[in-house]
Amino acid sequence: MRSFVLLRGLERVAGVLLNLLDRFEEILIATLMAAATLLIFVAVVHRYGTGVPFLYPYLHPIHLSWAQELCIYMFVWMAKFPFAGRSSCSACSAARCSPPSSAPWARNS
Repeated sequence: MRSFVLLRGLERVAGVLLNLLDRFEEILIATLMAAATLLIFVAVVHRYGTGVPFLYPYLHPIHLSWAQELCIYMFVWMAKFPFAGRSSCSACSAARCSPPSSAPWARNS
């Protein structure tokens, strides 16, 4: 009986930790999206601003050539994070655990 109570307590702790990790993942992805959007916006405004003659002397010394590369890395990390942990959708979890019924090797002979 004691081990059952201990397991129930561990399940609750694990559930709370998983919820915290899910929330952290959502915040991290939202932050990366906002930062990437802002960075690309600044780079585009900078690119077009250097074409304006009176802004050219001020904007030309600022180099934002790294902005596109950083955004690529940010988008890769945004795409990776949802697959690093568990899926919160039970249908997705079930689909991962069992092969599709149309697969020839999954049929019973």
